[in-house]
Amino acid sequence: MRSLSRFRGCLLGGAAGDALGYSVEFLNREQIEERYGKDGILGYDLTNDIAIISDDTQMTLFTANGLLLGKTRMAMRGEAAPYAGYLAVAYREWFRTQRRLPSHLQQRIYCWLSHVPEMYHRRAPGATCMSILEAQQYGTLERPCNQSKGCGGIMRVAPIGLFFDPKQMPQEKIDRLGAEAAAITHGHVMGWLPAAAFTHMISRITYADVHGADLPELIRETDAAMAEQFGSERAEPLGALLRRAIRLAQSSVSDLDGIRQLGEGWVAEETLAIACFCLLRYHQNFGSCIIAAANHDGDSDSTASVAGNLLGAMLGIAEIPEFFLESLELRDIIDEIAHDLWSDCPMKRFSSFFDEDWSRKYIECRYEP
Repeated sequence: MRSLSRFRGCLLGGAAGDALGYSVEFLNREQIEERYGKDGILGYDLTNDIAIISDDTQMTLFTANGLLLGKTRMAMRGEAAPYAGYLAVAYREWFRTQRRLPSHLQQRIYCWLSHVPEMYHRRAPGATCMSILEAQQYGTLERPCNQSKGCGGIMRVAPIGLFFDPKQMPQEKIDRLGAEAAAITHGHVMGWLPAAAFTHMISRITYADVHGADLPELIRETDAAMAEQFGSERAEPLGALLRRAIRLAQSSVSDLDGIRQLGEGWVAEETLAIACFCLLRYHQNFGSCIIAAANHDGDSDSTASVAGNLLGAMLGIAEIPEFFLESLELRDIIDEIAHDLWSDCPMKRFSSFFDEDWSRKYIECRYEP
């Protein structure tokens, strides 16, 4: 059953983790403690009373816009290009926002998000994403564009796991699309395979009603699914790290030491493993989960964002404290995209029903504040 609460929880939860971690992304734990105290950062470090998001949430939103663009094309025309093509178009438009090229000066606009002024805030965009999107030399699973395994591929794919119901689209195809989305910019197997695993986990949490006690089994099942679909040799580096995350989460090791044994999160397999570690430890408390995922030596916004996506999808929006929502940048836009993903395209080819708001966003590609 498609739950609006889970869709909202996933995207807003990811944005909350992103905003918390972005303040300390380039600080090690010692520097975090010097700035925020021995417990680290426990709440947003606001800028003009706003908890600002990073490129992680920006790209996640463009992933959602690309999916909805493709689905609307299919619904209205009866045919469409593969979804990965629409995602590449969406990511290219995100790239233009980071170059701060105003929408009215750009080539044809396909994403209404390109008209949202706040999207033009440059928030430490990943060098790999920027270089590939500038050159428009997009990769595929069969033809990698580089050998990068940075976390810029995994941190943006949560909407794929949310959007497609496994009863209507085979789970393997959903997972593969997560991999294809990451492979547009990240060509190493460990750049795109963790994105497939993350997509799988979001999908299972959303549609199989996974709860806290089920999480170790979900992670093991994800490991097995990746090995079956992409080959055990390819999947083993990620699988070994995920199994270690389970063992560490169930041990007496401190959060910081456990995370240090998994890595720093700058590469995709470490990002997912750290997020899973925090999810396993704090699956009943959203705030504790993203706080643990942000307070370490590495890529704090990406690890906390992925953890927030996962736990937000599991708990639903009602379990995310208002404290983490009230000052969140682009909260209304994130909520709107989550609602659109959940509702899906309401119009059909040859139908007389017309939705003016949907047409404006996903056919005319306009934004009205």
